[in-house]
Amino acid sequence: MRGYPFTLFKRKNSPYYYVRFKNEKTGKYFTTQYSTKEKTKAEALKVAIDWLINGIGTTQKKSLQILTIVNLCQTEINTKEEAELILKILQKKGLLKTYVLPDATNDISFIDYLKQYWDWDNSEALKEKRRKEKSIHKTYVYIQNTRIDRYYVSFFKDKALGALTKKDFKNFIDIVLQPLNISFGTKNNILRTARTALKYAYDNEIIQDDIMAGLVFFGGKTKKRDILPPETVRAVFQAKWNDRRAYLANLLAMITGLRVGEVQGLRRKDLGESCIYLRNSWSPIDKLKVPKNTEPRIVVVPRFLIQSLIDLVNNTPHPYSEDNYVFWSTARADNPIDRKLILLELRAALQNIGMSKEESEKYCFHGWRHFYASHMKGKIEDKLLQSQTGHKTLAMLNHYSDHEMQDDFQKIAKAQNDTFGNLLPDVL
Repeated sequence: MRGYPFTLFKRKNSPYYYVRFKNEKTGKYFTTQYSTKEKTKAEALKVAIDWLINGIGTTQKKSLQILTIVNLCQTEINTKEEAELILKILQKKGLLKTYVLPDATNDISFIDYLKQYWDWDNSEALKEKRRKEKSIHKTYVYIQNTRIDRYYVSFFKDKALGALTKKDFKNFIDIVLQPLNISFGTKNNILRTARTALKYAYDNEIIQDDIMAGLVFFGGKTKKRDILPPETVRAVFQAKWNDRRAYLANLLAMITGLRVGEVQGLRRKDLGESCIYLRNSWSPIDKLKVPKNTEPRIVVVPRFLIQSLIDLVNNTPHPYSEDNYVFWSTARADNPIDRKLILLELRAALQNIGMSKEESEKYCFHGWRHFYASHMKGKIEDKLLQSQTGHKTLAMLNHYSDHEMQDDFQKIAKAQNDTFGNLLPDVL
């Protein structure tokens, strides 16, 4: 219509007049058409003039300025760089949380990114950790991948890495983790699978925000691991066991607090006169590896038990080698005994002394570590005990000990004898 910055017209099959406004900067009409809901041109003209002055629609109130911006975006924004300028303005104004541009570093699904981060062979982050001699092993990485498949895939699906928000993880906690009948510590470890990867993404400018920073994890008391009472320990080591290797593995762990992988990783050359030189640990995935916390240590062991370990390794069915596993496998020389067998034999022995099958299954091999720490706590200085258990910090030592129950080596040996002497079998 002459004199007005808009045009009125009718569409086919519609009784109403429509209006299109003109972009004053370009002189062209906007592509958007609005129905005036009026059937006569005079009434439609009144509506169009009102919209021109006050904004379009009674609820939308879209001004011509906004229409101009929208039109410019439709016609003039042609590159990712130009688009990002607009997006950054909206983000700075708090109108946009995140955005993902094609082929940007964050233009990848969150699940794909997680799997790339926890890829033992190809992840730059994991290679960096190994270069810095961080204590990270294949077994640990394998666990992270099982958590991704079990908990993350079905919830996040194809969600883009760059589109993640803190609210996504709050929902993940409420919907996925909260209902699970597992310890709060395990739930927190599941969250750390993502937290570790996303912190790396933020630090390396792959994403713009440290998404999980400040997220409230699960809290509460850790469930104490069941440990056997001393009278049961004495009875179980007096009982008949079916496998000598499993018997000595459990006895060694009771007296020293060694982890199962550390027991499995012992070789002939690690046996001293009254100690073992703990240089390695074993896992089914990593095979022979450095001990947890990466530090070898000397662990005091009573001489009678050292002799039993020497006798055991001398009975290996494999050719003599200084690398012979003390707790050998019958199947192959380059593997130690299966840790499942060590645990099954412990539970079988508990059942042999009258414990029910259900009750025996409450106890695991790692319980010996708690048993050792709790009974040795207070018998020697914390630092000496820490040197034996391989706990990295005194705080971690206290975690294992809180069950309320040369010169340093001599102190340790005496404490072992005073603490565990009456629990040992009469004949080994």
